[in-house]
Amino acid sequence: MRTSSSAGTTVLRAARWADVEAGEVRSPAVVVIEGNRIAAGNPARVPDNPAQDIDLGDVTLMPGLMDMELNLLIGGPGGPEGL
Repeated sequence: MRTSSSAGTTVLRAARWADVEAGEVRSPAVVVIEGNRIAAGNPARVPDNPAQDIDLGDVTLMPGLMDMELNLLIGGPGGPEGL
């Protein structure tokens, strides 16, 4: 089901998404982004006429997960002592 027009809203569609809390991969995937934040994952109501409606195809979305790898000792001014 769709809701009324939503300017500034982006809808991402994909084949599946990783539900980390449940430990399952679910299909299909719909993520609604408002501004720079995830507003909903697989909502019952998808916004009508979003600013962007992007079909990512056969990919798995992992909403909210980030690569938190940080290499403090690589590069940097003067090596580790420069940190």
